Amino acid sequence: MTESNTVDVILTCFNEGKTIKRALESIKSQKSKFISKVIVIDNNSSDNSWEKILEFCEHEKNFNCFVQSKAGLPAARNMGIRKSTAKYIAFLDGDDYWMPRKIEKQVIYMERKGANFSFTDTFVERETGSAVFVCKDLPNELHAQTEFLLRYSPAIYPSTVMMRRDLLSRVGEFDEDLLRAQDTLMWLRVSVNTPMYKINCALSSRTISESSLGFDYRRKRPYVLRAISKFLADYPEFQHLERDARFSVDMHFLSKSTKTRRDLLRPENLLTVLRHPLRRSMYGLIFGL
Repeated sequence: MTESNTVDVILTCFNEGKTIKRALESIKSQKSKFISKVIVIDNNSSDNSWEKILEFCEHEKNFNCFVQSKAGLPAARNMGIRKSTAKYIAFLDGDDYWMPRKIEKQVIYMERKGANFSFTDTFVERETGSAVFVCKDLPNELHAQTEFLLRYSPAIYPSTVMMRRDLLSRVGEFDEDLLRAQDTLMWLRVSVNTPMYKINCALSSRTISESSLGFDYRRKRPYVLRAISKFLADYPEFQHLERDARFSVDMHFLSKSTKTRRDLLRPENLLTVLRHPLRRSMYGLIFGL
């Protein structure tokens, strides 16, 4: 039988005053018997996020609110991890929210499977509408799932993840040197240590502003490559996959930042193509160059 109070929720926020109440409401809507406490970390927001957090949490006895100096998202998550005590940890970003019964369904699934780590599909909301993002299934074998993550760069969004707290004693905390893509490094470390189970339904929703997409993708790529380099330094048995991993990352970010042939001809995108001389013909076939 599933234990009560088995999950600590870690909600992180930075300048998300427009969406933080929605995130908090989505936590409150979960079945309370599964949640031990909610740890809300505001990363020194400069908007009205903190005021909205305090206003909401004032009458919620198991919501614990903290402000940290602006040290970045990984430091905020780590602060929440250090304050957690429950069997499982679930992450939520301040601009995302959960579907009703998300926690209940994920806990029951993990208890049934004996899983240390699980993630789900997610809804993606843009200014133009919403759609379901279906995450890729991972192989069940440890070595194979790590290879899959490196070769294909599948997205695993933190707001879909639930993991056993004691797993962190093996994989470590989020890398605070990586202001972005720290989750990429974390999931790679997890993949070496335990099977990663996917629940085939969308139990969360993430919000993306179309106006910020190009900015995001161009600036995130170096952090993803750095995360991969850090992982390969710690796990040299996967060094032979470095070239495939870099190619996968470049393809992913190129596809996200190019919508027309003119976009492809931007200098930064041409440099991306030229980084992989043996595979240029593939780009030619895809983009008709």
